Amino acid sequence: MKTHYLLLICGILISAVCAFIAYIEFIASEFTPKTSKNLEGIDDRIQNVLYYASLAPSSHNAQMWKVRINPSINAIYITLDDSRTLKVIDKKNRESYISIGCYVKALEMAFKAFNYKTITNIQEDSKQVLVTFSKENTGDINHDILDSLTKRHSDKQIFSDRMLDKDLVTKLSAVSDNAILLQKSDKSYNDLKPLIKDAVKRQTYDKMAVAELASYMRFSDDESKEKQDGLDAEQLGLRGLKKFFYYLFVNSSTVLTETFSKQTVSIINKQIDSAQAFVLLESYGDDFKSKVIQGMELMELWMFLTDNNVEVHPISAPVEYKDSINRINKILNKHTDTDMILRVGYAEKYLQNHRLRRDLDKYIEVVKD
Repeated sequence: MKTHYLLLICGILISAVCAFIAYIEFIASEFTPKTSKNLEGIDDRIQNVLYYASLAPSSHNAQMWKVRINPSINAIYITLDDSRTLKVIDKKNRESYISIGCYVKALEMAFKAFNYKTITNIQEDSKQVLVTFSKENTGDINHDILDSLTKRHSDKQIFSDRMLDKDLVTKLSAVSDNAILLQKSDKSYNDLKPLIKDAVKRQTYDKMAVAELASYMRFSDDESKEKQDGLDAEQLGLRGLKKFFYYLFVNSSTVLTETFSKQTVSIINKQIDSAQAFVLLESYGDDFKSKVIQGMELMELWMFLTDNNVEVHPISAPVEYKDSINRINKILNKHTDTDMILRVGYAEKYLQNHRLRRDLDKYIEVVKD
């Protein structure tokens, strides 16, 4: 009898362990987002163009663009969705307008891949971008462009010790006129690093900024499926067991604790220390058009780095505080403010865009004459 009970208990324990392992594997498995491209009255190719455009970057992956398309005149209107802007860390919509510019450039690139030509008109008064398109030829789809749009992502990994290739450094200046490259050997790089860390720590302990960030953090695959935006485990670079324990222990309440802030500062400091270089983008001005142009150039630069397997991680905290911007100006001995700071380098494994994006019909209105 005792042997029978022992075998029964062992069987129950083994079943429980197997069930727990299956549970871990389920939670830790890679989540693949699905975005509906369906837009009534819009050609399949244009639907695909609009989907690839949505892979553009945006702060907190808030996707703060609102789009109208009039198929009868081949016109697309892009404006800011005020309900999705970051009202704590981005009071003047600097990052939001830059995100609009990234979307516009991604839209142009996607149209080009499908053999359409575009004309872009940035309208300052209405704070709107008008993109008109027309079929250029019936050639093959340029999958290289589409692959690059799919590959581009923000990478929070620790970068390797490999220095940027000399040929890439030479070409970088030709890609962007307003980009400043600071490598480890530069004095300004070492002067800038503690400034970035100070700004990140300041923002990480800002309760209102953290609360805003928490509103865009996703704490389960189900939440990611429902909201189709924000920062889930994969967006944060967490996979496998790291993802499992993240979803097990982290929630909207723990994010607001001092312990979480300390851990976040520690992680980001390691990320900053691993940067092979920082790329700074100088501001063109504070108006809508200037920021949109900045975003378009950022997207073009990001795609260049993507095509060269260079990882990119925007760190925005230093340019969200005026005193930090002034310190940057002093370090670089310049009077033009900085709009963006990118941490760049190589990683052991180049990741892909997680593609957590909203269904097209959630933010695109089809205009009918």
